[in-house]
Amino acid sequence: MNSARDLDRMRTAILALRRAYDVTPKRFTDLEIPADGAMVAMLAIQASPDWPQVSQALKELRDATAPPRRPPSRR
Repeated sequence: MNSARDLDRMRTAILALRRAYDVTPKRFTDLEIPADGAMVAMLAIQASPDWPQVSQALKELRDATAPPRRPPSRR
């Protein structure tokens, strides 16, 4: 069973990942939409049967080296 400290560390890490992807979304060739903070949040709220896949997806987002998505140009 996870301790309260482990849960706090996990929560803090996921919130930091979400903030980072809100600031700098990334594009991946195998995704049609940019990976952003909303995607991180969507992964984080999945039900427990999906946690093995979700944890892998979050790990890959955390360790991703994709170039950041350029912000839209203003005309």
